[in-house]
Amino acid sequence: MHSCNYDICFHALLLFGFFVGLLLSVSAMDRYDLIIKDEQHYQTFNVPSSVVTLAKRQVSPDAPDTSPMFRTEKRTRKRKEPSLLKHDHAALKAVSMFFKNDHVSLEQAMARHNVPKKGNIIADAHTSSVHIYTPNRASHHVSGGEDHDAATDIAPFSHEVLRNSHGRKPAGYDGKKQLTARAAEKYIIDGTATDDKNALELAKSKIAQKYRKKGTLLATWREIARTDPSKAREMKTQAPRRLKSEDYIPLRAHQLHHQRKVASLEIGVQMAKEENERELSRKRNNRLIAKSRPKKL
Repeated sequence: MHSCNYDICFHALLLFGFFVGLLLSVSAMDRYDLIIKDEQHYQTFNVPSSVVTLAKRQVSPDAPDTSPMFRTEKRTRKRKEPSLLKHDHAALKAVSMFFKNDHVSLEQAMARHNVPKKGNIIADAHTSSVHIYTPNRASHHVSGGEDHDAATDIAPFSHEVLRNSHGRKPAGYDGKKQLTARAAEKYIIDGTATDDKNALELAKSKIAQKYRKKGTLLATWREIARTDPSKAREMKTQAPRRLKSEDYIPLRAHQLHHQRKVASLEIGVQMAKEENERELSRKRNNRLIAKSRPKKL
């Protein structure tokens, strides 16, 4: 009797296990079919990317490989391609400057960012329909009674103003007239000046003050070189390279020794001579380059 009951229980357990295994296999097959059909469910079921790629290749062997590595590479290439040309970027910057600043006209903004006038959509669209405030161009229209220097001034925001957007500075970039014109532009943008003439006057005053300060400092260095070169240790600025070699070398040697850049004053003298020679070589090369340039007619 007991053996019969054991046989019945054993067969019942086997039958129950068979049904459970069948249900698990069916659910696993449904899950695999969902992974193949819909790519959006990959992350939901936490399937490894290698298994997903293998399953996709088994379903369509001829399909192109669209793994994340190749998609990222394509996106990177697209970002590197310039969407706008150089003059288009300059035109957008000019328009932004025009709308952000009430003291700058569209023509001035275009000149500031070197936007070409011919064939420019911005210039054609705005100058024909919009009244633009343009500061007084007193620097271009000079009467006979005014100073001669005013007639030779460079007007702010004009195409005569040299820009240093990138690369080497153009020849004459640090000239007095160029510095004055760029300083006048800042006064106009800030709203400090009322017109071009006022801006140029303020800029001239600022540049003149700067030159006076530099001249006073240079005279102080020459006096130190003539009397006591060791006082160069007390100066806060570096010895100017415009000085003569016999003045620059001892002053710079004392500075190098005071700053502990050299072990002794003799080594400082040697290093100062090398610096001075490099400066002289640079000046000679610049003179040769200036002579080789074609002269303006």
